[in-house]
Amino acid sequence: MGGQQRASGTEGKGEMDFNTTRREVLRLGAVLPAMALASAAPVRAQTIPGGIRTRRNVANLDLDGPELTTYREGVRKMMARPAGDPHNWVRFAQTHRDFCPHGNWYFLPWHRAYLVSLEEAIRQVTGKEEFALPYWNWTDNPQVPAAFWGATFDGQPNSLLDTTRKIDATYTFPPEYVGQNVIDRIMDETDFELFASSRPIGQTDTNDLWLRRRGASGDLEQLPHNSVHRFMRGNMGSFMSPLDPVFWLHHCNCDRIWAEWHAQGRVTTSDSLWRDFIFSGQFVKRDGSDFALRASDTIETTPLGYRYDTVVLPVPPVAGMENLLAPQNVRPVPRPSLIAPSIRTQPLQSPLELFGQSNSQPALLRKETAVPLTFGDAPDGFLAVLKQAREKKGQPVRVIARISDVTPPSNEDVGVRVFLNCDYLSPEVPINDPHYVGSFAFFMTGKEMVEKFGRPSFAFDLTPTLRRLNAAKRTVSDQLVVQFMPLELSKGGDQDLTFTPGKVDILFL
Repeated sequence: MGGQQRASGTEGKGEMDFNTTRREVLRLGAVLPAMALASAAPVRAQTIPGGIRTRRNVANLDLDGPELTTYREGVRKMMARPAGDPHNWVRFAQTHRDFCPHGNWYFLPWHRAYLVSLEEAIRQVTGKEEFALPYWNWTDNPQVPAAFWGATFDGQPNSLLDTTRKIDATYTFPPEYVGQNVIDRIMDETDFELFASSRPIGQTDTNDLWLRRRGASGDLEQLPHNSVHRFMRGNMGSFMSPLDPVFWLHHCNCDRIWAEWHAQGRVTTSDSLWRDFIFSGQFVKRDGSDFALRASDTIETTPLGYRYDTVVLPVPPVAGMENLLAPQNVRPVPRPSLIAPSIRTQPLQSPLELFGQSNSQPALLRKETAVPLTFGDAPDGFLAVLKQAREKKGQPVRVIARISDVTPPSNEDVGVRVFLNCDYLSPEVPINDPHYVGSFAFFMTGKEMVEKFGRPSFAFDLTPTLRRLNAAKRTVSDQLVVQFMPLELSKGGDQDLTFTPGKVDILFL
């Protein structure tokens, strides 16, 4: 990620040949000529005056600098617009309430278009053509930025303050949810549906009804995205979360992570069920009319008129565009033509092998709930099935756990740690334990969430955990036991029943 370093190298492998990947990120800034949003046509764009805007880290901006000054002005003016105005602040939040996809592979492209629509609205109401939203890098700066606190700024009411937040300016988001190890794991993922959440379960066409159908949330959505919403609560913990101005910087950072992931040469997806899906009647242009985009129109940021200050972009040899090229001290390098292929071509719903077990037992706070999965009668059942899957594929396979039909918690202060075959599991077992798989949090809870989206699902790659256990001489041979440890996210958490895991499937991909 921008300006961050990570250790290189490989982890030891034992007799189980689990494959692994490593980040290789180029660091070079450059700029492309810009294209803006078309009218209502769901395809291309027109040139934006001024070229590509750059979204920058809010931590590097002056509180009275042009970006934050324009943002305050834009939010204040949008809040003052009449309720029926397409650029009214509450109306913009209602778009999220009525259309936002969560827990499926439209989560990232939809929110990318939503961010662009907000930028266009702020340019319209302020007249500041150069405006670009900043992003909030909660990994480097795990506190809500200073600009979003304080009742006033420069003697005027601070339009960036949302008084419904349940945290204060000193609250620090835990590294378990937003830390560098989490981001490294997200960036290492080569498969789009595991990186960005999977297709809606059972999807067969591009009908609008699939927009809010559930798939399985991947690490990016279920960890930093969900947890930031959940820790902040208030408006940020609801369907009307865009009422809080920090929402937009939070989602800019999620969007930046996708842009960096893509810039590494990752394949978003070639599946027409994703690429040909059209978002229509949901976003507005400057003149207040609707515009539509296909999901495939959101893969690159520059046709939408922006870039990130941390993301490598190729520089095309376009005559007359010298003013938009990188500074002379930056040597432009074209993007590699060889794109790293996705690990698999079949969706999560079509694994090589699948073994499942349902669990309808509610999980209690700070109490283990385990779902054992057995692979036949042989004493080496798991290893035998793994070997068969590898022979069928002709190369190493990945072992994925999909937790589906989860009944969300009744209280909003629950995060869940997932472990594998840990016979000493307790609330005190840390996340650096070799049995640890990952964590997840819920974005919104209760009946309304289930009614709009269905019960949530989550996906975890068990392969790194199995590799660690193998290296530690704790090789799993017969049974996989997926374990859940729900913990309160803040002091004084509700001691009532928290959530029900639903069904756990083990997929060999």
